[in-house]
Amino acid sequence: MRARHRRRRFDDLKNDGKNPDNVLTYGMGYSLNRYSPLKQIDKATVKRLVPIWNLSLDNPWGEQAQPLVLDGVMYVTNARATVAIDVGTGKEIWNQKAAEWKEGYSMTVAPLIANNVLITGISGAEFGIRGFIDGWDPETGKHLWRRYTIPARGEPGNETWPQDNDAWKTGGGSSWITGSYDPDLDLTYWGTGNPAPWASQTRPGDNLFTASVLAMRPKTGEVVWHYQFTPNDQYDYDGNWEMILGELNVDGAKRKVLMQLNRNGFLM
Repeated sequence: MRARHRRRRFDDLKNDGKNPDNVLTYGMGYSLNRYSPLKQIDKATVKRLVPIWNLSLDNPWGEQAQPLVLDGVMYVTNARATVAIDVGTGKEIWNQKAAEWKEGYSMTVAPLIANNVLITGISGAEFGIRGFIDGWDPETGKHLWRRYTIPARGEPGNETWPQDNDAWKTGGGSSWITGSYDPDLDLTYWGTGNPAPWASQTRPGDNLFTASVLAMRPKTGEVVWHYQFTPNDQYDYDGNWEMILGELNVDGAKRKVLMQLNRNGFLM
């Protein structure tokens, strides 16, 4: 029974955007194409929308993440917690702390569920954090893995940070926009933000894996490949924006591609 339930939920996730009752992904589908065929709300009818309830989440930093909706429950993340809300009443169902905001961490992302793993990113590069991406068991909440976006001493990529200081420990690399997922390749693609501090004098080098895309296995957090858009980013160019998946004809052959309109002025 559980296997059939998971199969049905996986089919629901792949078909997100076609069922108006649920909002299961950040980009209306794993490919982040962000296109809705729904027509009930348009320029003529939007003026008839009125609020029926409101709920304060006691978050002075504001609500920045897109909520997800499943079976009448809305899931919202913010700097302080992840909150489940009954969409019919505004009643809070549960409230779970995400990270310690007093240490500079916050969350601005909707979660991504890929291959039965719930994946979340983190924000806070401007406040001296070391960024990471987490994998969780969506049924139990068990923490499965953590992939730091700034490699530690002895890990591949740390050689791109200065070896005479510990800049990597507070090197930034936020993952503050939800990634995409290709079920056929079983790869999830997450962008990372600027290195810290913005002034680069204390961090000579490329500063991996900031301002990059990481292609990861959702079950383990293993990085299969990476590409850095802006080495030694000094201008807050980041690399977080939507990782749009599609198929294009390249040299006469159809190929899977990942596209990003990067802040450095290039469409990758």
